[in-house]
Amino acid sequence: MLYIENMTKGSYIIGIDPGLVNTGWGIIKTNGNHIQFVSCGTIKPNAKDNMAKRLQYIYSEIDNVCKQYFNKNSVVDSCIEDVFVNKNPDTSLKLGQARGVAMLSLVNNGYDVYEYQNREVKKSITGTGSSDKKQIQAMVKILLNGAEIDSEHSGDALAIAITHSHFNNYNKLLVADI
Repeated sequence: MLYIENMTKGSYIIGIDPGLVNTGWGIIKTNGNHIQFVSCGTIKPNAKDNMAKRLQYIYSEIDNVCKQYFNKNSVVDSCIEDVFVNKNPDTSLKLGQARGVAMLSLVNNGYDVYEYQNREVKKSITGTGSSDKKQIQAMVKILLNGAEIDSEHSGDALAIAITHSHFNNYNKLLVADI
C-alpha cells in the first residue's frame, strides 16, 4: 500500500483496471469537485496457477483492499473499465472473466459498480479519446498532486476513478438545476 489516510469525511471511489495477469486498483477521496489520492496497487496472480485459482486470487485481493480501506459507514462508489473486444476471442473471454470476478467482489462489498469505456476514460483525463498510456499517467499524476503510482495498471484504475468523479459531479449539477 502506498498511502493511507484517515477516512472520515467525503466519499470514496475505487477504480479497477481488470486483467488476468495484472489487475490495477486505485482509490480516491472526493469532496465536491476536489479529488485526493488515497492509495493504489496492482494485483498479480501467479501465472503458473490454473484459471480458477487466478480468478479467486483477484476476487480475494479486491475484497481485502475494500476491507482494509473502507468500513460499513464509508460512502463508496466503484467503477471498472468496460470490456473491449480483442482480435483474439480467447483473450477477450479471459479478460471478461477477470472483470466478472472483480465486479462480483465489489458488489459483494455492497458497492454499486459503474462501467466506463476506454475512450471515455481517455477523453475525461486528457481531453481526447486517442491518448496514449504515457499521457494518461502524466495527467493522473497532475490531477492527483503527484500520486505515487506503482504500475500503468494502477494508474489506469485511478484514471477510471477520476472519470467517475467527473461524471458523478456532472450528474449532481444536472440534478441541482432541475
